[in-house]
Amino acid sequence: MVNGPEGVLYVVDMQEATDRGRIYRVVPEHVQRPKPPQLGKAKTYDLVALLASVNGWQADTAARAAVRAPRPGRFRLLSNMLNRSVLPLARLRALHALDGQARSRKPPS
Repeated sequence: MVNGPEGVLYVVDMQEATDRGRIYRVVPEHVQRPKPPQLGKAKTYDLVALLASVNGWQADTAARAAVRAPRPGRFRLLSNMLNRSVLPLARLRALHALDGQARSRKPPS
């Protein structure tokens, strides 16, 4: 199971020992599909703000985008979220992103 970009649930049903299976998209009734977010084009502030999102896919994708590409001010913004957010999950995601940023700067061993 995984949370999709539009906030719905995807369930993968793989058949044992084969390359066949099914993917189910579980959607509540009367939900309209929102426009997919363009996180690759988002500003650093917006990416860090998405760490507080209840949509796990958006938060995870924003964290990866904030760490992978050089972004001005990301350390300050992530540190601010870590120290000031009232949402524990947002603080945890900020800490994880800061750890990823630190690891990406270390030389390979």
